[in-house]
Amino acid sequence: LTAYNEVASRYPLHPLAEVALVRRGEGLKAAKKYEEAAVSFKEALNRYPHGFLKIEALAALGETLEGLIRQYYDQGKYDQLIRVYRNDVLPYLGVVVSQDTLWRVAEGYEKLELWEKAGEIYGRLAVLCREPEQKALATLRLSNTYLARGDYPAALEQLQQFPPRFPKSRYFSRA
Repeated sequence: LTAYNEVASRYPLHPLAEVALVRRGEGLKAAKKYEEAAVSFKEALNRYPHGFLKIEALAALGETLEGLIRQYYDQGKYDQLIRVYRNDVLPYLGVVVSQDTLWRVAEGYEKLELWEKAGEIYGRLAVLCREPEQKALATLRLSNTYLARGDYPAALEQLQQFPPRFPKSRYFSRA
């Protein structure tokens, strides 16, 4: 990592500087130092927006940010999880993240009682999920966010649609 740092800082205009930043990020990601790795990948993308490693850096940044979100989720650091999603995932990756990450982000919003944002993510998951049980859970959680923010007509509509859409769901009794 020291050699990569030296190349990137001493020779920022040299083509190998981009390589050094991306490889440094990969080393940090492998060591599960996700915050530092994300900084390295973002630096490569910002300094070399048309670089030949742009696609590789974006993919690695995505994996790194998902790892960081997973780490914050496991530690119960929901405010930091949401910060990463808002400040890093959305600007760099848009909506291209795994469903597992979206579930964690939605639950993070719920823990912080940001019901509208949680509902947006659960709404996306209800559309994206292919597994009927995952779709049912996303729909149920979406209705819960409506209830939490006092939008009873929307919650009622979701809950009334639940039985015909998911008659054999294990979440049926919760709806």
